[in-house]
Amino acid sequence: MRDVTIEAVSPEVMAEAINTVDIVEFHKAVGYLSMWAIVGGSYPKLSIWVDRECDLNAIYRKENGDVGYVIGAVWHDDSRTYSFHS
Repeated sequence: MRDVTIEAVSPEVMAEAINTVDIVEFHKAVGYLSMWAIVGGSYPKLSIWVDRECDLNAIYRKENGDVGYVIGAVWHDDSRTYSFHS
């Protein structure tokens, strides 16, 4: 079983993110980050944070709660896409 949490600085920030970025690209980024928890290292706990710039920060945790891996998805207004960095 996986525990996946998606949070934002505030509900207002989440609403702004959805209205600022391409929603299809946002869903793709969340999907990529979520699936990586399964195929990338089989981490049972994942927290995805949406920040004020509409970037996504994914923290993958081991069963004991220790951080196993971190990936950031950076939104680019010019190309209207996310790039991924670890």
